Amino acid sequence: MFNLLSTDGFLSFLMVLIKFSFHTYKEEGDVSVKKWHLRLRNLMVDYLSLPSDVLLELPRLTMIGNFHLYIENHKGLETYSETELKVKTTNGYVQILGSSFVLKQMLPEEILLEGEIEEVKYLPS
Repeated sequence: MFNLLSTDGFLSFLMVLIKFSFHTYKEEGDVSVKKWHLRLRNLMVDYLSLPSDVLLELPRLTMIGNFHLYIENHKGLETYSETELKVKTTNGYVQILGSSFVLKQMLPEEILLEGEIEEVKYLPS
């Protein structure tokens, strides 16, 4: 772990980033910017102890019992009915199956679902 508040810690962190980028291009040749950006995000999560769900744009699901589900960091609603909710995420979909579903709250990146939740699945794209 680096102490970025000190000069030595910050320089050490920069050296790791430089070595990482050189190592990536040396071994893999022409790496796409998207892959390099993802690797840089992973490094930031590891070395700066930042929350991975935010930096890596992963969905966060918080379930209370089997009747409330709070979904954060989604990319839009794909399917909604009384028995199914399917939400798009960065790397696929989250599918929730059950009965008596009601969307209590829907914001650009947050959903609060209420109903009897029987199954939660991750469906890669």
